[in-house]
Amino acid sequence: MIDNKLRVAMLVEDDFEDNELKLPLNALKEAGADVKIVGPYAGREYKGKRGEVRIKSDLSILESAAEEFDALVIPGGGAPDKLRINSNMVQMVKDMCDQGKPIFAVCHGPQLLIQADLTRGRQMACYASVIKDLENSSGHFINEPVVVDGQFITARQPGDLPQFCAAILHSLNLAGNDIPRYEDQGIDWCEFGQRWGGHKKRDIARALNKSVQIEQKMAKFYQDCLRRVEDDDLRSIFEQAVSAENGHLSALQERAQTLASKRLRASSGGKGPQPEIQTDEPVSIARAAAQTEAIGIDTHKKLMLLTDPITVELVASIIRDHTRLERMFMEFALECEGRPSVMRATPAKAVRSISAGVDRNLMPERTESD
Repeated sequence: MIDNKLRVAMLVEDDFEDNELKLPLNALKEAGADVKIVGPYAGREYKGKRGEVRIKSDLSILESAAEEFDALVIPGGGAPDKLRINSNMVQMVKDMCDQGKPIFAVCHGPQLLIQADLTRGRQMACYASVIKDLENSSGHFINEPVVVDGQFITARQPGDLPQFCAAILHSLNLAGNDIPRYEDQGIDWCEFGQRWGGHKKRDIARALNKSVQIEQKMAKFYQDCLRRVEDDDLRSIFEQAVSAENGHLSALQERAQTLASKRLRASSGGKGPQPEIQTDEPVSIARAAAQTEAIGIDTHKKLMLLTDPITVELVASIIRDHTRLERMFMEFALECEGRPSVMRATPAKAVRSISAGVDRNLMPERTESD
């Protein structure tokens, strides 16, 4: 009896981004595809960089031929950097391309496409740290959750995974009637992320509640500083900071409540910036505020691996606000000290990118993205 299942190869090495393997794998299997894990060696267990996923390879790359597969998936994380120095892996990607078969790559996955010289003139999404590599290979970065260019479908980061998986299923004609198209508006993609093994709504809500606690502490600190500061320029920055914090709190609480099955009780505990100002000297206050913003940035980066596009979009906008305010506080301090600014303008492309600058401590506990 002939097996008519679509055969999909998924390339793997150690340090793959856990959810970037897990969600596409689960979505494809749920839809009836025959997915084979292809690694440098057959039967070896490969570990995700978060330590959450371990998977054994079905085939080695040397026993895998493009002719045997209908599509190829390249998860991100640290694995693509290892895969791209494996000439057999690179050749597999080239062969799949030459045969006109769909190739799906997320986050750092396009590194392998760059190595295979397949990005020239192509529009693609990728992780922020890969943008320059993509452009240097004559590719074009598009800051969208999913980018389709011919046989290539790419995505930027874990927050795009629900839409990325939907795009994979639709491109392979495996999507059921309940799977929206990736470009559809008004979709609660968090539901699909949870369905395919991503973060649960309740857990996302709890993570957001922790961020609310951080923002509350920052807001109180800025209000205290505003009462101390007399310099008009510095007061203006603190007024902007207080306004931003109020907006952040409202948006975070609203999203957390939408996701939670019942109201979450805010706590005054939790880690976060708890600065104390014991001086009225403007430069010292400005420097303390800049440091507080930096701590806030790192704290919020913990949410950037969540598999909920709406939450990731919200948190990214908060990070951009904190980055702008950190720069303003530091510029004020340097000017008062008569020192030249050491700050550099953030490239507009990076500012627009949801994943811009996300390179440390990305999960609700301890993680690294880069």
